[in-house]
Amino acid sequence: MKRSLPGMETPREIRAALGRLAVAFLVMVVFPASARAAISCTVSTTSINFGTTYNVFTSTPTDSIATITYSCSGFSSTLPIRITLSAGHSLNILDRIFLGPDTMQYNLYQDAGHSVIWGDTVATDVDITIAKADRGKNLTVTIYGRVPALQDVASGSYSDTITVSVIY
Repeated sequence: MKRSLPGMETPREIRAALGRLAVAFLVMVVFPASARAAISCTVSTTSINFGTTYNVFTSTPTDSIATITYSCSGFSSTLPIRITLSAGHSLNILDRIFLGPDTMQYNLYQDAGHSVIWGDTVATDVDITIAKADRGKNLTVTIYGRVPALQDVASGSYSDTITVSVIY
């Protein structure tokens, strides 16, 4: 049975009562001390904001995107990098959760089809090779987020914090 708020009878009204759903990203650049001292990378992200319209009655998931922008210089030919996303509050990339009045499931993906979870292991990270021609240029990669449908949660604000690591 779905929760309802006093005086609110339609899904539209419940949708309006739900607070913010957002993921904030912390950025970390990691590199070994050996031989890479001349290489420099900068990284920034946008937050994923799922908005204020999660409807507990709809059978459609709620999707959103964010971007990671990175730029590296100081390498001579190509530069392989790994971009990882931490598990956040859940400590498990397979079961990420927002914290708020309740817990709410969501996840982050490497693809628009939401089939490849983006995580912090070799099997779930994103491996990119930066070409010499792209040295010093701002490059972007997209993070695809999805909140599964039909979660019985109370209205309010929900959030999580994910650490983005760029390793080279």
